[in-house]
Amino acid sequence: MKQALIAFAVLWLAMGQPPAAPIHFRFQEIGFKLENSETPERHAPETMAGGVAVFDYNNDGHLDIFFANGADIRTLRKTSPKYSNRLFENDGKGGFKDVTEKAGLAGSGFDNGVAVGDYDNDGFKDLLSAACTGSISTTTTATARSRM
Repeated sequence: MKQALIAFAVLWLAMGQPPAAPIHFRFQEIGFKLENSETPERHAPETMAGGVAVFDYNNDGHLDIFFANGADIRTLRKTSPKYSNRLFENDGKGGFKDVTEKAGLAGSGFDNGVAVGDYDNDGFKDLLSAACTGSISTTTTATARSRM
């Protein structure tokens, strides 16, 4: 047993240090807080708020992040900027910039789901956001506006 352990140690030393991992994780806050207008009544929409999509919004090879957000539970409308959906563009250096307004994705209703796909076959990912608006659930698609 002792010889096997020594052989392993010699082999490990001969190989040198293992190569650095290609992916490095570090904590970085992003300016988003889920606002679901929580009440003691626990209305259905407030219990299902939010949604996250990680996708390449502008085809630059870097994954961007979209957060669907809630709304005022009384009106099911985004009556304050705190209820805005958020799209964060990856700068490729570990940072993210809020491009929600540029992309036109702030939303208007109580968003509670998100999906991504190339809906119109233009080579850009489209974002499908489902929202409760009071009478029916609606969906909105938006193609990356970074091409403008």
